[in-house]
Parts: sequence; structure tokens; C-alpha cells
Amino acid sequence: MEFATGSGASFSHIYIWENTGDDAYTQVYVDTMTTANAYMTNTTSDIDRNGKIEFFVGGSAFYNGVPASRIYWFEANGNNQYTKVRSLLMLGTDVLGTTELYIHDINNDGIDDLVFAFSFSVVMLIWNDAAQEFDLFYYDYWENLNQEIHSVNVYNIFDQEYPDLFVSVKDIVNAPRIKSFYYSFNPATDIEPFVVLPQDYHLAQNYPNPFNRSTQIHFYLPKREYISLSIYDITGKEVKSLIN
Repeated sequence: MEFATGSGASFSHIYIWENTGDDAYTQVYVDTMTTANAYMTNTTSDIDRNGKIEFFVGGSAFYNGVPASRIYWFEANGNNQYTKVRSLLMLGTDVLGTTELYIHDINNDGIDDLVFAFSFSVVMLIWNDAAQEFDLFYYDYWENLNQEIHSVNVYNIFDQEYPDLFVSVKDIVNAPRIKSFYYSFNPATDIEPFVVLPQDYHLAQNYPNPFNRSTQIHFYLPKREYISLSIYDITGKEVKSLIN
């Protein structure tokens, strides 16, 4: 039995370990990846039907200064030998917050699919065997920006054609702090073109609040822009300019 792990650095490494006895493991493979903080790992059961189990490793990346997530698809091609089959680059994903990769059969066709939970979005990819590429099955940008997505689960609790989606979030403003949302499948009848507007930004509540010795302020922009970020007291007086 083997398992894969990733390391966190400017250019990450993937390590594969093999069980050699009780509580004993040996490193049998190492390779580099052009992604930082390779914290996403999971396996699928032969989604392209070539007789080989796949595993995915990835983490944060940037493309022309735009935050992104890069995921590598690996397969075995011999004894302790592995090949990078392809890589996926998803632009605009939150590289500094919650990032998880889950494996679910979201369209109930018996083939594993990729489900990503980012801080403020959910992304689902299904494999298109004819085109030999992934199709975007579902995307949801979280509208309540005081809530951060922590996990995504898929269950077919009512034995329907498509399973149900459960999203758990952490609310930094309103109690209860942990909330779960239930979604049932609703097929799209019309698709409107998506336009990224500069005003679609997110500035979260600082934490801890009030300030102690330090505080954290998370913000998100849908595309690269020049910004300024300043702190004001309750009288409206500028205390400090953080970004200009």
C-alpha cells in the first residue's frame, strides 16, 4: 500500500511512501510541482477507464499575478514509477483560505468527480471522456461574505437521480458560528454570461475585534486592481494606511 503527500514551498514536492511493515514506510518516489503549499490530495477510481487509479496533488499558484489553484493528475506507469498525466489551473480561487479537494460521484454516473471547497466558492468538475478533459458541472460563489466555507459533502439521501449537496460554513458575525446549508439538484435552463465587475469585492470583518496586539483582515478582489486599505477610528480619523 502506498500513499502520497505534498510539501509546502515556492515549488512543492510530491512524495510517495510505501508500507514495508508494521508502522514502517519507505519513500519510493519524489518529484517537483510548480505550485506552492501542496496541501490538496485525493484519489479516484480510474475516471478515464484506462485501468489505472489516479491520484491528485495540488495547492496554491498564481498566473500573471492572479491567485489560482493548480492540481496535478498522477498515474502509475511501473513499479514505483509515476507520471504527471495533466494539470488543472483554476483562476480566481482563494489561495490563502480554506481549500479542500473531495471526491464524489456528483452526477450519479458511477464515475468519481472532483469537488473543491474554497473559502468563498464551490467548484465541481466532471470528466468528459469524449473530449478527454474536465467539464465544469457546478460553480457557486458564496454571496454572504461574512461566512467562510469549511467543508462540502454530497449524499443521495432521498435516492434521486442526482445527489444532494451540503455546505458547512463558519460565520464570523452572527451566531451560530457553524452553519450547514442543504442544496438539491436543479438543472439549468438558461445561462447568462458571467462578467467580472471591479465592485464585486469582499472585505471581511477583522478578527480578533476589537484589536489586541494584532488583527487579521481578509479581503478578496475578482480581478487584479489597484487598491487602498486604511484603518479609521470611530470619529472618522485615519489611524493607519495599510495598503496604498
